[in-house]
Amino acid sequence: MPNTIRVKFDRHFKLHVPVRDVMSFENELSQNGIAYYADKRKGLLFDENVLFYILDKDSASVYRILADRQYVLDSEVIAANGFSEERKMVNLYLKFALLFIILTMVLKVVGAFVNP
Repeated sequence: MPNTIRVKFDRHFKLHVPVRDVMSFENELSQNGIAYYADKRKGLLFDENVLFYILDKDSASVYRILADRQYVLDSEVIAANGFSEERKMVNLYLKFALLFIILTMVLKVVGAFVNP
């Protein structure tokens, strides 16, 4: 399937493909008959990635291609999973804060008994 803008206006997901892999990735998509839209203008100056829009119905085929060819890509769907890591860090911070408060209270109580 050709590079078509219609994909962008249908149900799709996004992949960020490094510039070094764009040609081979486009070739794989074309060989497998997968419709896509590559926004080559967006983000090239800063992150050197090309944003690909791919239809949701083709997701299984695309993930198979990614697994077979071992492309290292980033997607906006995968990026949303970072919340679990953030939650772990917040929980760790809260545990340390609670430990500090409890330790401070224990030291004050012990200090009150030692120096009446």
